[in-house]
Formats: sequence, C-alpha cells, structure tokens
Amino acid sequence: QKRAAKARLTYDLETARDIRRLERKVANLRAEEAHDVGQEQAVLTRKLALCANQGIELLERAQAEAERVLEATAATVGARLSFELAKGCVGATLRELNQRKVTINHHEQK
Repeated sequence: QKRAAKARLTYDLETARDIRRLERKVANLRAEEAHDVGQEQAVLTRKLALCANQGIELLERAQAEAERVLEATAATVGARLSFELAKGCVGATLRELNQRKVTINHHEQK
C-alpha cells in the first residue's frame, strides 16, 4: 500500500510537471504568435503607407496635368478671343472705311 501511494504520488508529481511544461509551451507559442502578428502588422502598415504615398503622388500628378490642360485651354480660348476681337476690329474698321468711301463717293458725285 505504501508502494502504491508512492507510485501514485510520483505519477501525480510527473503529471503536474508535464502540465506546467505544456502551459509554458503554450505561453511561448502564444508569445511567438503575438510577435509574428506584430511583425505582420508592421509589414502591412508599411505597405499601407507606401500605397497611400503612391496614391498621393498620383493625385499630385493628375492635378498638375489638369492644371496644364486648363492653362493650355485658357491660352487657346484667349488666343481665339484675341483673334475674334481682332477680326471684329478689322471688320469694324473696314465697315467704317467703306462707309467713308461711300460718303466720299457721294460727295464727289454731287
């Protein structure tokens, strides 16, 4: 009976030791997993920042291109308006000259 009690005590101690060892192993695995998750999160955060910066750069390029197109359009519209204005002035001048010519011819005929 003593021997059986000693064997049972030894078994209980070994079982308790095994349980503690498994608990430490689980704790270590959880710590490693948390570390891996932390590293993965850091990598994903860096990738996200890179994508955000690329997006900002593309927006800046698009804005610069839009401004260039607007400037070119404004220059074209400005040139067209200048042309129309000049054409209008020339037309008005020609009409005025033709009117004077008619007036002069009318005076000469009298």
